[in-house]
Amino acid sequence: MNQVAVRDVIAERGKIFVAGKHCSFICRELLDGCELITSEGQMEFKEKDLKNRVCRHCVRNVVEILEDIIWARS
Repeated sequence: MNQVAVRDVIAERGKIFVAGKHCSFICRELLDGCELITSEGQMEFKEKDLKNRVCRHCVRNVVEILEDIIWARS
């Protein structure tokens, strides 16, 4: 698979990530406005268990997308 094809697959998968499963690929938006750069945001992140409730699912979906891309290149 050439670089243009890989770029097209990544763009397509990125749209699937945003449109199909998540509202965005920006952490603040995925975390419903939680600002990780502030101590208050970090406390909110921990208190609401956002790592398990949001981040793990996002990372899992990204890994699935990357696996699809890798298998498409094979």
